[in-house]
Amino acid sequence: MEEQTRKYRENASHLVNLNNADIEKLSRVQGIGKEMAQALIKYREKHHGFRSLDEIENVDGFDHLTAEKLKRNVYLGKLPSKK
Repeated sequence: MEEQTRKYRENASHLVNLNNADIEKLSRVQGIGKEMAQALIKYREKHHGFRSLDEIENVDGFDHLTAEKLKRNVYLGKLPSKK
């Protein structure tokens, strides 16, 4: 079932890939401004990507409610390559 959900999310045009979206795409997500988008990118770079949407709650400035709202607008794509 999770595979079906992932494929649906990847094909939905309004969803943003949390593992590769730039600051502009992330900041256009409802409820996320540039400051929060930057915090997501900083976390993503430090941890080499998000492996679970639940990790959003570990990002500075994101409480449970904010994370739950964001989860409706993002999906996890391929992890970024390590540098």
